[in-house]
Amino acid sequence: MTPPPYAIARCMFAVAAAAAIWPVASGAQMTPIDPAAWSTPNVMVEGLRNGDRGRTRSARDREASAIRTCRSLPAFRRKLGASDPKIIKLTQLCRKAGYR
Repeated sequence: MTPPPYAIARCMFAVAAAAAIWPVASGAQMTPIDPAAWSTPNVMVEGLRNGDRGRTRSARDREASAIRTCRSLPAFRRKLGASDPKIIKLTQLCRKAGYR
């Protein structure tokens, strides 16, 4: 079964339009880059200014998460079984932390 002639013409027109627009669209995105903006001192200062924000959780967040996990231990135990190695390790950690 061959496609109707207008379908082939539409496809050819779409390819030709994309080929004509492609260089214009890619050229518009090119912006000049200032090499001094990426020099080592500037990058280092920016890294020090930003630090590790968002990458690490505070001690309070970690403790709250641990408390929630230890409170959910009975549900995990029902789901996975008391003899599951993960449950055994979690029970030990919760007892060591003093949450169980």
